[in-house]
Amino acid sequence: MKNPVSKTGSRDMKNEILTGLLKEGLIKAQSKHSFIAERVVKVYKELKAFNDHISADDLWAKLHKRGNVFSIATVYKYLNFLTLLGFVERTRNTYKPDLFRIIETNQ
Repeated sequence: MKNPVSKTGSRDMKNEILTGLLKEGLIKAQSKHSFIAERVVKVYKELKAFNDHISADDLWAKLHKRGNVFSIATVYKYLNFLTLLGFVERTRNTYKPDLFRIIETNQ
């Protein structure tokens, strides 16, 4: 999957995510649901700060320690969405939790 940020370079990530949410039909109005995009960006930034593969459970724990009130299901939903957009890579494991990491761009 292509990474939309690498194509656009200077595009704001929040707007890119919001556009993706609208395109996928996950939200209906841009102005009403921009807080969802902000939350997705928080998950992305926490994952990027980790700078390695991490499970959704471990990422949720890090977000929770920082005072972000997300359910584990929400973290999975946002990670799956970021994977769909091409910002995140998911490594599937048979007997262990799936791992996620940021897809690096050459900018």
